[in-house]
Amino acid sequence: MASSYTNLRFCGCWYPVSHIGIWGQSATRKYLPQVELSSSTTILATTSRTVLRQTFINPEKSSLKELQYTFPLYDGVSVVGFSCTVGSKTIVGVVKERQQAKADYQAAVDRGETAGLLEQLQEASDVFTTAIGNVPANEKVLVEISYLGELKHDAETNGSRFTIPTIIAPRYGSTSSESAAALSSSNASTNSGISITVDVTLEANSIVRGLQSPSHPIAVTMGRTSIMNQDAFDNNHASATLTLGTTELQKDFVLVVLSKESHTPQALLEHHPTIPNQRALMTTLVPKFNLPNTSPEIVFVVDRSGSMEGKLDLVVAAMNIFLKSLPEHLSQIFTHWCQVQHLLFWVQAYFSFQQEQDLRQIKSGRRT
Repeated sequence: MASSYTNLRFCGCWYPVSHIGIWGQSATRKYLPQVELSSSTTILATTSRTVLRQTFINPEKSSLKELQYTFPLYDGVSVVGFSCTVGSKTIVGVVKERQQAKADYQAAVDRGETAGLLEQLQEASDVFTTAIGNVPANEKVLVEISYLGELKHDAETNGSRFTIPTIIAPRYGSTSSESAAALSSSNASTNSGISITVDVTLEANSIVRGLQSPSHPIAVTMGRTSIMNQDAFDNNHASATLTLGTTELQKDFVLVVLSKESHTPQALLEHHPTIPNQRALMTTLVPKFNLPNTSPEIVFVVDRSGSMEGKLDLVVAAMNIFLKSLPEHLSQIFTHWCQVQHLLFWVQAYFSFQQEQDLRQIKSGRRT
């Protein structure tokens, strides 16, 4: 069964279930109930590192030979660590060549061992998927995934905005009816809810003026983080926590960090831990002036004629980046794909669900 990004947009543990209907055989996802979720984030200047821990349970009366765990790479985050614990066995992610990793995973599953395989799908580059093999009946699955992200500038408050979207802990109304029934099958006695902790550490010469959330009621501690001594106090530290009695987010969790130097350009220099004389530099430039509200028109002219044969893969990859960077306003796309120079043209409000349709239009003009 072919996968698509639309089917992979939610974070969770699932396995396929086949159904036979009037249109033939089809497959749907049956999600394992998520009984606990905790998220711990450390913010250094404008960069965040999040450790997400999710606990699922196999409610079936028999073991599951293989599960799939999917994690959407929202806002361009990068996964830097992964581990999975099934019962008393813990699997830690190790980077290997793709085919070798698949072979090692299959060998472990064939031996009846609990194993995991984390990979980035070629057909859905915005999603990481993990295969988890041999999960016993009524057993819990603890997934721990670490990822990095960059905070966005919040123009309304002149601060930095950190977000955890609902796709990490989807509300049932956002999924299909089959997925909703499976996701909601956990009962209250096993549901431990959501715990979110965000620790903020700024440069030594900066001051945290405040933490605020326009989305949820949070508890804020100024002067120290959650791991610091309770007697400690530094102006460049702060912490925010959120505790919910359910494992679903009704809306995106948003935290805005207000600092004294938020408008000042910043640069971070990092030394490579193992390669000598290798460094990486990240700069953040925040404009201080206010631009008038405008609705600019963005026009893409895509050449799909015969002269582009063999080059369209790069075109599609570039358009994938451009389209996902568009704001939600009118856009125009011209495509030139035959000798008579026929122009396909449309103007429409651009939303996230339109991205795949636009890319399919570009791909459809490939010559054979």
